[in-house]
Amino acid sequence: MSRKHLSDEQLAQEWPYLTRKQVLDFQEAFALFDRDGSGSITSTELGDVMKSLGQKPSEQELNNIVSEIDVDGNGEIDFPEFLTMMLRKMNEGNPEKELLDVFMVFDLDGSGTISPDELRAAMRVIGEKLSEQEVEDAIRLADSSGDGEVDYQEFVQFVLQDSHNTGGRVQKRNNTGK
Repeated sequence: MSRKHLSDEQLAQEWPYLTRKQVLDFQEAFALFDRDGSGSITSTELGDVMKSLGQKPSEQELNNIVSEIDVDGNGEIDFPEFLTMMLRKMNEGNPEKELLDVFMVFDLDGSGTISPDELRAAMRVIGEKLSEQEVEDAIRLADSSGDGEVDYQEFVQFVLQDSHNTGGRVQKRNNTGK
């Protein structure tokens, strides 16, 4: 199924910490931006809405906004990407809550750890198909206890370490772990 048209059940699985009302409110807001009903927001649609609110963003500013939110790199913002952005805005000023929310996206079974299968599944949802080696490398890099899974503390340590090393940007690592 297209990421642009997720069912209510899929949305509930991916964002279990949002209420149904919150998701519906975000869908309504998304529809205001998605003027042509395509299931994604283009920089032009974003600009139209911002201009109707009295703002005057440049084309470069619009492209920058879209590229910050556009996880799959297709140049448009789909609903899951929009939801992720709104969640970040809700948690602004509360990095602990934001990290917990991100962790919960990966911890699909709610066990308190991220397994290789959960990492693979979550990455697939955002359009990243990882090889077996990439999954193993990612888990190994974050798994300081060596149990083959990443718990919340390991996740936080890894994310904070990675963001300090890259200025907050996520980097793809090569197969040597660098």
